[in-house]
Order: sequence, then structure tokens, then C-alpha cells
Amino acid sequence: MGKGKRLQVVAWTLLLAVTVTTFTLPLGSVRVSAAEEAENRAAYLEQKAVDFILEQYQQGEELSPYTVYVLTQAANFNSVKDWKTKDIAQYLLALVGLNLGDEAEAERLADLLVKRHGENSFENSVYSDFWGYLALAEAGRLDGLNDRDDVDGYIRSKQAEDGSWGESFVIDGEDMYFPDFLATTEAIRVLHRLDPEGKDDEIQAAIQSGLTYLKGFCQEDGSVHAPWDDPVMDTAALVIALLELGQDPTGPEWSQSGGKTNPVTYLLARAYNEEDNSFGGLYDELLTATYALQAYILLQDAELDADNGSEDPITENLDEGSGVDEKPDQEEGLQPLDRLYEGENDWEEDGSVVSREGIQYEEEAGEEPALALGEGADGDDGDTGTIMEGEEDPKELARDLAQKAVAFIRNKYDSEKPYPYTVYVLAQAGETVDTSWLGGKWTVLSLEREVIGQAAELDANEGTKTLAQYLLALVGLDLGDEAEAGRLAEFLVEKHGENSFENSVYSDFWGYLALAEAGKLAELASEDIVDYILGKQSPDGSWGETFNGTYWPDFLATTEAIRVLHRLDPEGENNDIKTAIQKGLDYLNGFCQEDGGVYNPWDDPVTDTAALVITLLELDKDPTGPEWTQSGGKTNSVTYLLTRAYDEEKKNFGGYDELLTAAYALQAYIMLQEAGLGDIEGDGPPTGGGGSGGGQTPGGKDPTGEFRVQVKVVGKDGTVLFGPQTVTIDDDNPWGRTALGALHATGLSYSDDGGFVYVVAGETNAGMNGWMYQVNGVVGAVIASAMKLEAGDQVLWWYSTDPNEIPSWFDVPPELPPEEKPEDQDGLDKELAEALAAVEEGEEIVITLTGAEEGLEAVFSAARVQDLVAKQITLVIKGPDPADPVLIIPAAALATEAVQGALKKEEVPAIRFGYRRLAAGEEEKLQELMAKLGENNLFLVGDALYRLEVTLGGEPLSGFATEITVRFPLATEGIAVREDINFIGLYRLSTETGEGEAIPGIPVYEEEEDRWYIEACLDRFSLFALLRYKPSFADLEGHWAREAVELMAARRIIAGMSAQEFAPDLPVTRAQLVTMLVKALELEPVTPEEGTFRDVEAGTWYYTPVETAYRAGLVAGRGRGEFDPSAPVTRQEMAVMVARALEISSGRATNTYPVEANLRRFEDQVDIAPWARGAVARLVEEGIMSGMPGRIFAPQGTATRAQAAVVLKNMLQVLGKII
Repeated sequence: MGKGKRLQVVAWTLLLAVTVTTFTLPLGSVRVSAAEEAENRAAYLEQKAVDFILEQYQQGEELSPYTVYVLTQAANFNSVKDWKTKDIAQYLLALVGLNLGDEAEAERLADLLVKRHGENSFENSVYSDFWGYLALAEAGRLDGLNDRDDVDGYIRSKQAEDGSWGESFVIDGEDMYFPDFLATTEAIRVLHRLDPEGKDDEIQAAIQSGLTYLKGFCQEDGSVHAPWDDPVMDTAALVIALLELGQDPTGPEWSQSGGKTNPVTYLLARAYNEEDNSFGGLYDELLTATYALQAYILLQDAELDADNGSEDPITENLDEGSGVDEKPDQEEGLQPLDRLYEGENDWEEDGSVVSREGIQYEEEAGEEPALALGEGADGDDGDTGTIMEGEEDPKELARDLAQKAVAFIRNKYDSEKPYPYTVYVLAQAGETVDTSWLGGKWTVLSLEREVIGQAAELDANEGTKTLAQYLLALVGLDLGDEAEAGRLAEFLVEKHGENSFENSVYSDFWGYLALAEAGKLAELASEDIVDYILGKQSPDGSWGETFNGTYWPDFLATTEAIRVLHRLDPEGENNDIKTAIQKGLDYLNGFCQEDGGVYNPWDDPVTDTAALVITLLELDKDPTGPEWTQSGGKTNSVTYLLTRAYDEEKKNFGGYDELLTAAYALQAYIMLQEAGLGDIEGDGPPTGGGGSGGGQTPGGKDPTGEFRVQVKVVGKDGTVLFGPQTVTIDDDNPWGRTALGALHATGLSYSDDGGFVYVVAGETNAGMNGWMYQVNGVVGAVIASAMKLEAGDQVLWWYSTDPNEIPSWFDVPPELPPEEKPEDQDGLDKELAEALAAVEEGEEIVITLTGAEEGLEAVFSAARVQDLVAKQITLVIKGPDPADPVLIIPAAALATEAVQGALKKEEVPAIRFGYRRLAAGEEEKLQELMAKLGENNLFLVGDALYRLEVTLGGEPLSGFATEITVRFPLATEGIAVREDINFIGLYRLSTETGEGEAIPGIPVYEEEEDRWYIEACLDRFSLFALLRYKPSFADLEGHWAREAVELMAARRIIAGMSAQEFAPDLPVTRAQLVTMLVKALELEPVTPEEGTFRDVEAGTWYYTPVETAYRAGLVAGRGRGEFDPSAPVTRQEMAVMVARALEISSGRATNTYPVEANLRRFEDQVDIAPWARGAVARLVEEGIMSGMPGRIFAPQGTATRAQAAVVLKNMLQVLGKII
């Protein structure tokens, strides 16, 4: 392929530790594993493969068409055929703008749009379809729609009676329609393209109805916008639509304030903010600037009426308001922008008139100055309408503002990729931009275009394999039914002779597979193909070729032959084919390796193993079955691909041909997920990668400068002789960094014969029984002195009496009888006793465990616990590493009946606090649990689960008298704090039910340790895990409140209308908001037998939240015994509810906040009801709500679901519950 400019595709940066991290006490650091954030291990590796292939492509490497074919199958590749209509349309617009409309990429996009168009629409959605029509019109392809005449009918059918275009959603069982301002302008523009001469009465009536609807949003400042939208964006969209229609946006029907303001004056005088050089934007500054720029471009060429009721409707008295609209904050969309020209004015001594470059301000005592652009620079009542000093041509103003918009967009480009629509508008402005502005999707589009272009150059003389792989690529690109794919298939059919293409196993099987994928294999005589393939099979079951009298079997050709035979006989009805397939599988089975891989020693291990897995899955056979399993059932071809194929350090999959290896691996990972085999199984994944075939390269030192590994030694009868514990292999270790060197570092006695160990700790080999070792879950295939290690490896030594039984790394030490004590109990008791003598009543004692303790437990005599209770001491138990969990135990928590009863016994039992760290893949139940949680979008953070235990005399303590606080550490790597931590929560897990119970927790930062923790209060110990839950909703893409909505959904405070839709701009109802607040405050649920309100029936989803909120004082009824749960909430009602929530949580009364000072900023403050003024004032001062554009609060305005999410997010931040 060509090696022109390539774009950088952002790859995942999170690292995956491919060794199972184990621990003693202290616990190892908790690392965020990208693999565990994926649906499963295969999904993670699929992403890695895609990233690697695209990165190589960007660097100029050619991709084979087979690689492209596999890429198109990847769920995370996002092939062009899978793009949304709006994305395709905007990229087509960009290419047209860049004068590339007749290039292959643009043709590809236009073809996709035409092909996607159904009977009369693309997606039956006003949010995407109109973009598709506009793009096709710009590309000159609108007439190419087969049902072109039905398009206007479809558009008119989507128009509401009020003239708007929008969509309907089902809310509380009711169908509710929501108009959309921008969609209405787009629909009008499309209809005009369909009837530019105005000859179709129905189209013209629809256009006029739409314009009438838009006129209803005219504002006194000249803008035209829906109250919930961005004023600059809406106004610019209207001006664009009117100018395309040849109508005058300064005409009397669009003018306000006695003809002094209109949409053009608004854009020329109010849209641009001199303070930050932006164009505002409630939701998206870049998109707002783009709309504004397109309007300024059109205004420069527009012929506007010079006499519409004033001497100069464009420049006269452009603004008598505040100079610039207020800009909402990024969260709620409600914070004001800094005022235009603020801080740069020359003030008169009397304070009444100020000026800056001829712009006049008037100010009354105690009021902010108002911009009066219609007066002259000297303060006279001029009627010339000057905006700047002297006479200013509106077209020059538009040109100047267009330049400012371009500058703003270019500045944004450094940190934020523009929309393809932005590139289109920039090109209209005459700016020099290229395809590098088009972001990652351009890489995909460019790659696909190259493949399609190259396929077009092929002729019948090309080799079979080349034709076949390009045909596969076209099928993958959803072009299998196009002429180009048909041409290649025809070449292959014509090339096929009596029974083969080239009589070569290296090419012919590709031809059959490609024709099968394209649905063309039936055009060949299947009997001839079968005879040919069976005739090429060797007696040993393989397929290969003979050179100079010597037969050379080929592993890959054998897998391909089996796949072709299966396509010819999918039901297994042909005995000859069945026999040949089984012989081929038996041949491949002979290459099973101890590490789980299945590969020919002279081949690439990853490529061969992946090809085998692909073949078995196509045959619906289990690649983890016993016939493909090694190492006593611990390894197989799937565990090999999931744990050994990818090299985290080199970030590749190894192989003689790295790209081809990655492609085979990618196809295997895709199919493994479809087969439900994407999770790691076995005792733990080995290190290595790149198809090392079981060998390991010596590892380097860890960050401390030492070479440390983890070792466990298990003797006869399962007795643990050592560990699990971390040891350091010093430079003077006689065996170096090997498995035997690790054993030597434990200090245990041992005997060896040339590196072969036969005695450890006095236990000697006998007959078939004796010492074995494994590294990272893989049994050693060489003597221990030859097995090289990497830093962090796990080395397990055990005395084997049964080859099928290998001790678990995480075996629990046998429980001690109540009368026995661990050796360190007296030491801890002594330390605790000394600390108790040195502290005052009610203070805190910190116990830091070291590796010398039992490792997983802290045991105290009950007498010491009695002393803790007596002095009301809080006991803090830490490990030596900041990455260890921290237990914060108030003495009162131990004052349970069980403990008090035990203290009265003659022999007082000990109290043991312990915590085990479990790997997700350690037990089958844990694997099943993680899989079930993953189905619900819950993914493990770090690499372990925690089982917290407390026992009294060896018996579990069922609970505590008061809650115990536990801090669970978060990894310092891999987590972007502000972006990630709020989406991570603590969950109590059950392996029996497979469910996770969310435990309320808060993020806590320890500055001294530079580490974040999730802190939670627990009433009992159990199995816990930190899980990430980040839901996503399709209708939040590009929405200003997306972050807040996703965060509140992740905290289980809000829920979508469905799994895919949140409906952010719908009104929030009283029942919904009450439910959100109850969850946010973590109030104890109240479910009385008899309800308080007659319209809130028991059994409804909101019954318990409403009753809980009512009893907590959050809400009251509407009178007459009703709550009115389905009623929309006004903004001032929302403020009152949230203020009450703050009072409950913080204890500070709302009436302590100054009212007038906080409400003075709102021009509509008189409209705020007396009962709501204090609440609004509080929320404004706390920064939870800040108002709407135009210096108003809009108290009677309906609160939307998006606004509710943002307000709740702000409230939780004020309360310190999230960061």
C-alpha cells in the first residue's frame, strides 16, 4: 500500500500485568489492569492487536488485504460501513470542502450513504438523516437516491403540527414529543435543496411552517434560540438557513426592540467574547464557533435590505444590552461569561458614561454598565449605527469575526480535534487545512480506500492468493455484492481448472475460503474440490508440498484445508471429508506444547496457535478441551493466546512477520469472544510473549534496583514450607536469576545434582514422587537451574505425589485451634500494650505489620481488645506498603455481644483480623462471578479481590457493634484521577448469587503517600472488590452534560430511559428527582405498609423513594393528599429539594446564606417565589446552580434530566462525596 501521510491513532496506554500478582502481608501494589476493564482478556487483546496493526500502518507499513479483512471483523475497529449516518455525512462534507469530492474516499462515503438509504430515510431520525441529505446535496449525489421523490415526503412526515422537527420518546408510559431547533433549520435547508425554485406547494408550505416555528424564539437582544439551547449556535444556524433560502435575516419579521435588533446584529455584536476570544457555547465551544464561522462567511456575500424600518438595521443600535451573552459552566450549562470589554474601559469620574474605542456604556448607580452600540463615540445620540469607531461596514465586521472564529478554531486544534463539519466550514473560509485535521476516522477511511483502489487494479493474471485476499477484504468492507468484488470472484472462478487453481496448498485453499466468504463457492463443482483437497493430504494427516523429492508438511495449510473441507460439508454428512478432517486434527494435535501453544517448532508459535484456534472454532470444537490441554489441565491453546501471545513490553505479538502474526491473533480473539472463551483460565498466566514457545528471557531489576520474585514451597502432605513471599535474588546467588536461584534465596536447605533438585528441607525424591516447580502457572520444561526468570515472577516448588495435583498459590494456612497462638501474637500484644500506655483516651493507635508477621493476619489477645474498648481507642492496621488496605477500627465496633461474652470465659480467645488477596482467575467460582459482573458492565480495577475476615477464637465474627472503616488502595498507575476515580466503587460480592452489592464509598487522597483510596464503612467483612462501572448512552454523544450523567449513572443515582438512551433534554419528574436525591444521600429506605399519598401506590418503582424522602423532610406533597409524581419539576422546585438535601447532609441551615447578594445577578429574580429564594441563593453561592443565559435564573422553567444530573453531581462535590 501507499506510504503517504498517516494519522496517529490513539492506542490504549493502560498496562496489563500478565503475571498474577500475589501477596503476603504487605500486599503488593494494586494496579489497574486494562484487561480487566475490557469485557474479558480477549477483548483487551483484540484492542491491542488493532492498535498495533494501525500503528504499523501509520508508520508506512503495508497491510495485506487479509489483515484488512480481519480488521473489519473487529468490534473496536469501527469500519466505515459501521459509522453513523451523521459521521459519514460530515466526513463527506469535509472532503467536498477540501475539493476532494471526486476522490475515491468521497465516492466511498457517498456510495455508503446512497446504499444505506432505505425506502425514504437513513435512520428515521431527525438528528442524523438531514445531515445525510445535506452532504449528498453538496457532493452532487442527492439525485442518486433511488427514492429521491420520496425524500421530501419523509421529511414532511417528520414535521410536527407546530412546524418543528423533533423526535418522540416514551416517558412514564406516555409518548412525549420534543422539538429540536437545529433539526428544524436542517430540515428547512434540505427541503430548499429539493425545491430550489419554490415550485412545490407542499414543500414550500412545510418550509414556511418551520420558519414560523423558529420565529417564536425571537429574543429582545436579536438572537433566535430555544431557551435550552446555545444562543449563538441556534442564531447562526437560523441565519445560515435564511441566507440559503435567499431570505433576509434582518427583515422586520426577525427584528425586535423596535427594529433595532435582529439575528445579524446579535451575531455581529454579541456572539464574540473579547475576554477569552471565544464564541461562548453552552455545550461545545468548538461547534458553536463553527456555526458562527459559517454564518459570517455567508454574511460577507449576502445582499441584505438596507431599509427595513430604520436607517441601518444591521448597525444601528446593535445592542443595548450587556454586550455578550452569559456562558454556562461546563457542567450545568449555566455559568455567565465575562462581559465583553470588561476591565479595559475608560471610566468617567461621575461613573455615568464610560467608553472604549467609540463603544458607549451607560450605567445607573449600583448597576453594571450596559453596552449601547448605537451611539457615537462622543456620547451624542448618533443614528449612524457605528459598532466600532467611525463607520463600520457590516460585511467587514463579518469578515473580522470570521477571522476571529478561524483563530479560535485553530487554537483549539492543538488540544481538541475539530469535527469534520468544522473542516468543511474552514475550507469554505478559504483556510488551508488538510486531511490531518480529520482525526482517527480518516486513517480508517484512507486504509479502506487504498484497499479498494488496489483491488480495482487487479486483473485475471494475478495470483490466486492475492485475488482471494483482496476479495476477502472487500467482503469485510461490506462490498461483497459490489461490482469490484464480483469481478475478483469471477477471476477466481475462471482461474479454477478441473480441480484446483494452481495445484498448490499455499494458494488454492485461500481461493476456496474467499469464494466461500463471498457466497460464490457453489459456482465450482464441490466434488472436484473435495477430490483435489483429499488427494493433497499426506498419510500423516498433513497438507504440504514436495520439493526435490522431499515432502514438507505445512501447519497453516493444514488448518486452511480443514476449514475449506468444513465449508464443503458443514453438516458432517460426507464420511471421506470427516475422516480427512479428523486426520488433519490428529496431525495438528501432535504439536501440542507444555505451554499450551500448538505450533510447529520451526514456525511462529502465535501464528500457528491462532490458526488452530480459528479452525477449531469454525468446526464448533472446543480448543480448551482435554485433547488440546497440557500441564495437567492447566494450559491449552486458548490460555496460550490469552496469556503468552502479547508482549506488554514490546507491545507486539512477535512473529517472523509481525503484522501477519497480529492479524491471525486478532481473528482468533474475535472468535474467542463470540464463543464465550475470552477469559483467562488456569492457575495464572505465564509471562513472556511474542510466541516465545515457553522460554523466558531474563528479566531486569524492579524499580527498587533489586531483582525480586515471589516464591512458595509446599512439602509433602501439602505442608507450606515457605511463603508465598517475595525474595531477592542477589548478584552473588550461585544459580543466578533462575528457578533454582529463587529456591536458594528462600534459605531452605536443598540438594541438587547439576541443577536437578532432589531434596528440599529434608524431604527427598522417592520413585515417581519428588520435587517439581512451575513459573507463573507453567510447569518447568527444563531443569530449574536453566529456567530463567523475570522480576516479579511467581515460582512454586512442591513435592509431587500426583502429577494431576498442583498446590494453589493461595492456599490458606490451616486454622489454629482457639488455645494456640501464632508466634507473633505476643509481639503484637506487646506493641499494642506499649502504645495503649502512651496514648490518651479516645486517641488513635497505628499498627504497621511487617513481613515477619503471619503475612495475612494480625492477631491480638482479647485482653488487649478489652483495653482498646475501655480507652475508646481507634485501632488502625496498616501494611508496610501504601498499596495495602487500611483497617480503621473504632473500639466500639468490637463491643459486640460475642466479644463481651468471650471476655468472661476462663480461657479468653484471641481476635484475628485477616485479609486475603484473590486473583480473579484463581477459582472457578471467581471466574464465573467476574464473567457475570462483566455482563453488567462491571469490571475489576487492579488485579485482585479482597476477602476480609475477623474471627474470635477461630470462629467468624458475624458483624460489628458499629461500622469499621476500610480504605482500599487504588493503583498509582493507569488511573487518570479526575476522569476515573468517580467511576470506581466498592462492591460486596457473592460467589453464590454471582452478584455485586454496591457499598457507599468516597475517594480519599493521602498526600503523604501520594495515593488515592476508596474509603467505606463496613458492618461486616466479606469478599470485596473495586469495580469500574461507566455506563454510556447513545443519545449523550456530544451532549454538554454527558460527563455528569455518566458519573451519576455510575454511582447508581440515576438511570436511563433504557439501556441505550438517557433522554437528557426531557423534563425531570418529581418522582425521578426524589429517587435521585434519596440515592445520592444514601438514605435508609422506608417502605410503610400504608402510603402517605393517594397517588403514590405501593408497588410502584417510586413508592419507597417518595416515602423515604417525605419522612426525611426532603419533600412535601402538592395538597389534597397527593404528591403528583409525574409532574415536571421547575428549576426553583429543584433548588428547594437540593437545598433540603444539603441541610440534611451538612447540618447547615439554608437561611444562613445571604439572599439578596446572591440573587442580584439575575434580572428575573423577582420571579423567584418567596419560598424558593433562600434555596436558590444557597445553591448559587455553593456553585451548584448558576443561572441561564441572559442573566436569568428561569425559576419557572422546567428542569431537564441533564440539568438534574449536573446539579446532583455538583451537590455531591460540595458534600465531598466525589472529587
